[in-house]
This record gives sequence, structure tokens and C-alpha cells, in this order.
Amino acid sequence: MHPEINRVTQRIIARSQGRRRDDLARMRQLGAQSPHRASLSCGNLAHGFAACNPADKDTLKFMNEATEQVIRLSKPNGGELGLADMVSEKSIVNALVTLLSTGGSTNHTIHWIAVARAAGIVIDWQDFADLSAVVPSLTRIYPNGQEDVNVFHNAGGTPFLIRELLSAGYLHNDVETVVGHGLERYARMPELQGERLVWQPARTVSAAPDVLAEVAQPFASDGGLKVLSGNLGRGVIKVSAVAPEHHRVDAPAVVFNDQDELKAAFEAGDLNQDCVVVVRFQGPRPVVQLSESSRVLVVGQAPGRRVHESGLPFNDPSGDRLRHWMGISREVFYDDRCLAILPMGFCFPGNGKSGDLPPRPECTTAWRQALLDRLHNVEITLVIGQYAQAWHLPGKKKPVTEQVRNWQQYWSMGVLPMPHPSPRNLRWLRNNAWFETEVVPKLQARVAELVAF
Repeated sequence: MHPEINRVTQRIIARSQGRRRDDLARMRQLGAQSPHRASLSCGNLAHGFAACNPADKDTLKFMNEATEQVIRLSKPNGGELGLADMVSEKSIVNALVTLLSTGGSTNHTIHWIAVARAAGIVIDWQDFADLSAVVPSLTRIYPNGQEDVNVFHNAGGTPFLIRELLSAGYLHNDVETVVGHGLERYARMPELQGERLVWQPARTVSAAPDVLAEVAQPFASDGGLKVLSGNLGRGVIKVSAVAPEHHRVDAPAVVFNDQDELKAAFEAGDLNQDCVVVVRFQGPRPVVQLSESSRVLVVGQAPGRRVHESGLPFNDPSGDRLRHWMGISREVFYDDRCLAILPMGFCFPGNGKSGDLPPRPECTTAWRQALLDRLHNVEITLVIGQYAQAWHLPGKKKPVTEQVRNWQQYWSMGVLPMPHPSPRNLRWLRNNAWFETEVVPKLQARVAELVAF
């Protein structure tokens, strides 16, 4: 096995160990509670069938066999392996190696991270970069070359490619697959003999060496994707589709603050020149506010779309009501010497059926405690909503109404559970008018003491 492949694999295993265990346990629990349904049939690509032409008369036979094999794996039909058994750290590394050896597509640097994360496995761009440094490029398929996937398939296809990578130690053989244990099973090509489907060993020599190469004579000694980093930021480029003479570009930088400025310049013809276009403010934009001198800490759920776009926390009707409850102006609210804002999720989590989705858990596990440890001067923490209360309040998780109604038991601890100030919560506020008559005056008095300079 190639030592760098092993090193990256062990790093991923160590990084993912606890999270994978917890996520798999959660998935088993959810599976026991209710059946899982999906709208896509992505499990039908048993080995050798991905390049089947829809017009082939053999396609139906191939797809039937693939479907039957997936059914045989299911537990109701006597199978013992589940999807989680097949999506392991080693199989994810195999996927990345194959991606890099075929030239790769930059969108897969997002897709494979998501696939791995669904199985509790954590990979990042550095894993792609380290693997790409040692994995050879073995294909010239559009857009890396002029030929398409059909020529690649006829040259030897995926079975030839896997056989080459396995023989050179770039792939892990000891993995579970749809057709059994061992990736070596994928180094065979299916063909139809009469009405019987059989698998033949992969070709020993590529039928089109200008499209599909051997490991001993690769098109390049490294993979098709590169991770770039510098003072402009970090990104991924598909170098397999870029001629060597274009790997370095020297040109003036043309800088824009947003995409609208870029669009206007393009339409005006201002970019008809050698230049490097830079659009600022495109990376992650966590919506937080804090200082080590902050006296009041506001803990919300996660920013909404409008707040995320502005980068200013509680810059919406929810914030207007919250400032009213606290009895302070916008100027004081956005003065980090007075007030820290640390939501459970730092970015807009997306739209759900009846409102925003829950805060993403990554912010909590990766950053929360480290940031809280820096807030030495906080004397009161306003805990808004169920996710914030589940984290900050001791004891068993309770409904928001119950937590807020029992606010006095937390007051001496410097913590105040609160309802969400969103306009969507007006019904709760009408049904619990005591909050504004009993709690808000106490809150305003305490905040006034803490923010006075």
C-alpha cells in the first residue's frame, strides 16, 4: 500500500472516530423508529454498469442484475451489510483516489465531503491535496481531452482503472462493496453471453492508451485537482484540464466588492484584457459579535437569511423586539464592549417547511466552548429558544414555555431563558403576557446596570 495513502486514511479514521460512532448510533435509532424513504435510486450502480448506454439492448439485463444484487443485500432478504458498512473511511479514500486519477471535477470536492459526513466521516480539502500529490492521472476524457466516457469504457473502463490503481497500492482492497468483500471484484468487466451475465477480467492493455493509461506510464505523476491558497483565499482548481503553459498567470488584479459590480464591468467590456478577477467577501461569514470586555451575552438560535446577508446579528424585526425587551438602543446593542452575541449556529441554516432549519451542529462542536471561555466578564446570559436553552441550562431538556416560566430559578445563576422575539412568535407572547409584565422590567433594570459606563 502506498505510504501516503495509508497516512491520509489513518488521519481520517482518527479525525472521524467519535463522530462516526455517534452518527451511526443515531441513524440506527432513527431507523428503528420509522422506515426510511428516498426519491432517488442511486443504489443501482453495481459494478461495471455506470457506463451502460441507455440504447443498449443489454442495459435492462445489467440493471436487473444490479437491482437484484442490492435487494439481496437488504436485511429482509437475508443480507447482513448495510450502506454504513460500505461507506467507510477506506472506501471514501478509494473514491477520492479514483476521482483524482480520472482528472476529477471540482464539485466533487463538495459532494464527497457531504457523502462522507452523512456516514460520520470527516474529510477536508487538505486530504484531497495530500492524495493528489501522489496519485497519478490516468485518463484523458472530456474536458481533460477530446474523447468521452464511451471511448474510456471501450478502452478498458473502470475495471482497467481499478486494476491498475490496486496493483500499484493506491486503493484499499479490504473494503465492503455491493458485490461482496474486496475492491478487486471491480477489476472485472460485465458482458452478456446469451441470456447469462458474466464478468471477465479487465483488459491487460488499454485499447486507447491516449485516453486510458497504465500506472507505469501516466499522463501526469499527480492528480487532476489542486488546492490553492494564498493572500486571496483558498480554492480548488482542475489542473488536468489546463495546459502546463497556463499553470501560472501573471496579470493585474481587478477587484470587485460583489457580483453585481463584476456583472456590470463584464457587460461594459472592461474585462476584455489579461486580468485576475477578485470578488471580495465570498467566503464564510459567521454572524457573531464578542469582546473579552462584554458584560451581557445574547445566545440565539441561528441568523435568518436577511441577517446573514447583512452580517449584522439581529438586524431584523426580531432584533427590534429584543432591544425593546432589553431597553437599549442599537448603538449600545452593537457595542461589543457591552454585549456579545453568540448564536448556536453562526450562519443561515436554510429554509424548512415552517421556518428556518435548526442551527447546524458543527458550530457548537467546533467553536462554542472555546469562544465562551474568552468571555470572562459576562454577568448575564440571555438564552433564546430551545436549542440555546438545551445547551446552557442545566438538567433535562424542557419545553421553552416551562423554562421561561421558571426564569427565577436561573436568575441567580446569571442566566435568563427567553422566548424567541420573532414576529412568528406573537401567539406565544399573547398567551404568555406575564413575560412582558414580570420579566422584561427585571431584565431592563439589570442590563442598564451592566452597560452603563
